[in-house]
Amino acid sequence: MHVSSTRAMGFVHPLQLKSMNSHDILESIQIHLKLISSRPTACSFLEGVMSDRVQIVTHRGHKIVWVDNSGLKPAEIIALHPLVTRTMIEQKVNLICNDITNTTSDEGVKKSAQESNTQTTAVLGKTHSAIVGIRGIQKIIANAMVKDQYFASDKADALDWLVKQAEK
Repeated sequence: MHVSSTRAMGFVHPLQLKSMNSHDILESIQIHLKLISSRPTACSFLEGVMSDRVQIVTHRGHKIVWVDNSGLKPAEIIALHPLVTRTMIEQKVNLICNDITNTTSDEGVKKSAQESNTQTTAVLGKTHSAIVGIRGIQKIIANAMVKDQYFASDKADALDWLVKQAEK
């Protein structure tokens, strides 16, 4: 079992340890230590454990969850999903922007993101998502094929689009 195939919660269940090799166990521990040890913010709702990569920003009066996935590996992205889900639900924020510049993805990331979205929409109702970091022909194809997400040119474009969705 590879760490990137762990459930959306991002943590390895003790029973999964038996089927994991030592490299995968070490990778999982390193990812979680990295997330836990990142500089805490003043957001007490996350019990002092909030990553610099997951933040709430305000744009034109609307709260938006900003997720900086740039440069992360799939297992690291999956490890952030529980924090993103919890942040959105506890702060009642239904707008999210992900920066995926210089990342790679796999089926584990897709499945984890879908589970996070399912949990979030079950509590908050409809959510709106914008993605930053896809350029050129990939962006054109993504916008044509993927519904309910906006593939923005940059952060400002993404935040403006999310505010427009919130004000509809």
